[in-house]
Amino acid sequence: MKTRLILFDLYKTLIDMYLDEDSIEPWSNLALFLRYKDINCDGEALRKTFFLTIQQEYQSRLPQTPYPEIDMVTVLRKAIAVDQPVDDQVLIDALQMLRALITQNFSLFPDVLPTLAQLKTKYQLGLVTNAHRLYAEAEIKMLGLDPWWDVVIMSSDHGISKPAPELFHLALEKLQISPAEAIYVGDSLEHDVAGARNAGLKVVHIRREYLVSHPSQPLPDWSIESLEELLSIVN
Repeated sequence: MKTRLILFDLYKTLIDMYLDEDSIEPWSNLALFLRYKDINCDGEALRKTFFLTIQQEYQSRLPQTPYPEIDMVTVLRKAIAVDQPVDDQVLIDALQMLRALITQNFSLFPDVLPTLAQLKTKYQLGLVTNAHRLYAEAEIKMLGLDPWWDVVIMSSDHGISKPAPELFHLALEKLQISPAEAIYVGDSLEHDVAGARNAGLKVVHIRREYLVSHPSQPLPDWSIESLEELLSIVN
């Protein structure tokens, strides 16, 4: 069946990004910002509590879905553990500031925009990504990716994450396209290849980093090292 839609993963497929979450300085700066908002906390203690809360939130959602997504505003609210009410916008601002402080190597891979420009003349394009909207929406815009998409599915909007096939089905349903008419492109064997294959899509694995596959993991239909190779696959 003819391909009508090409869906992409976001991070490490289109966006080259590294998050240094272990350095204490960003957390100290975050704690200082929160003290401006009358929320007293210590950077190191906040870092430890933040990641512990993430684990607890994931565990609490496992009875509902094997692939949960969590709400980062809820995580930070629980991590700071203060008695007074805290406005959501304060927490959103704090999380975005933290993201900026820990982000390194924030750029598009050089093959992204030239490839999207050629694909857009023939196909509908979309994103299906494990991403929190409070970060990803701004990052997509900053890098000039926002005009390209006919559909965008973010895990944070739905409480589930890849490899859950439901996320891929949501994108297909929005555009009324069958799985046989779609291709998914992603870098993760576990989340992207397995998820898209289980959803019935054809899959292109882009090898941005060297990964060793496990015998139990589904194989992609194609494996490439540059998005430019995608043009010969879909044409």
